[in-house]
Amino acid sequence: MAALSIYLQNPRPDGLISLSIKIDHRSQRRYIKTNVFCSAKDIIGKKLKKNFYSAPIERLLHTYRSRIADLGARVREYSADDIKKYLLRQDATDGGKFIDFIAFCDKRNEELKKEKGKNGTWYANTAAVGWLRKFEGAGSIDINDVTKRRLELFEAYMQRQGVGSFGINSYLRALRTLFLAAMDEYNNEAKDEYYIRHYPFRKFKIKEVVAEKRAIEIDTFVKILTCEVKTKREEIGRDMLFLSFLLAGISPIDLYVLIEPRAGYIEYYRDKVMHRSNKVKLKIPIHNKAAELIKKYSLTKFMSAIKLYASVREFSRACNLGLRTICERLAIERVTLYWARHTFSSIACELGYDTNLIDYVLGHAPSRAKMAELYITRRQKTIDDLVVTVTDMVVSKIKE
Repeated sequence: MAALSIYLQNPRPDGLISLSIKIDHRSQRRYIKTNVFCSAKDIIGKKLKKNFYSAPIERLLHTYRSRIADLGARVREYSADDIKKYLLRQDATDGGKFIDFIAFCDKRNEELKKEKGKNGTWYANTAAVGWLRKFEGAGSIDINDVTKRRLELFEAYMQRQGVGSFGINSYLRALRTLFLAAMDEYNNEAKDEYYIRHYPFRKFKIKEVVAEKRAIEIDTFVKILTCEVKTKREEIGRDMLFLSFLLAGISPIDLYVLIEPRAGYIEYYRDKVMHRSNKVKLKIPIHNKAAELIKKYSLTKFMSAIKLYASVREFSRACNLGLRTICERLAIERVTLYWARHTFSSIACELGYDTNLIDYVLGHAPSRAKMAELYITRRQKTIDDLVVTVTDMVVSKIKE
């Protein structure tokens, strides 16, 4: 049987001493912090006085001892660390009665926000949870209430609110991933602990959507690049669309954090693949037109003008709003900054370049089977040829 007792932490600067629960089990020791404190007058040496009493810590000790007793003989299979995790899971679920799915999602999203290469996932998750909050009209929802029927109603709600099919697909997939993460967090198959016993996405099928075309026809692209801008927002939207294209479809996040070029090349790892072991460092030649735009937006230091925006999200938003008004005035299909990437790859394909080479230039993570081939055959001259040929085609159209 695990032994539980009160442990005194080191005194804080204000003199208060935090109390923890000490777990001794199988020659191991672990601690669980509490929000209960005592003062120097309550202790003798390193122990609490016998007359010291705190209802919260006594209740917690009683609750923890009861929960360990509920394990029965199974406690022998647990390490001290297992017991600590078990007690914390019980705390988080009110003894297995309630798991706040929205609170879990918020916690998970805060963790994702700190991880490199997870900006897109964090944004989709945050938006999905925001819509779930609106649908529920409350700040919490028991995970056991996330059922097939509830998801169907949620999907219908987003449709009524005007969310597009791509948005709905993205948000539902984000919630599915978060639900699986919650199951991993709270369920322990090895110890036969199941706090979440259902999986609604087994019966609720997320509708697939066909990817929309995002490449811009060359004539339309030239119209946007040569249009007369009327606002600063339109100007930066047009210029960054062109710069993204000239730099082989660099994404907004990578453009925003780009460092100074070296010897006529920009070099960077895509933010999206920074956490992967097979990430590839891209080295893209700088076209003369790209150099002009870089100089234009390097007021005090390299690309300092776009750093005036507080975040890449604000930067992208300003560019996309500018592009929207340009497209409305030209009476053409609305485009966003990200379309430059698809336009670059589309033109490269039309010019007959190998799709594996295009993927490499765009920074797509290669499969293991392709890894050796990529390192052997992708000489910089080959990459330069692709980038220069594609960008020159559009630049020549602008000069005509």
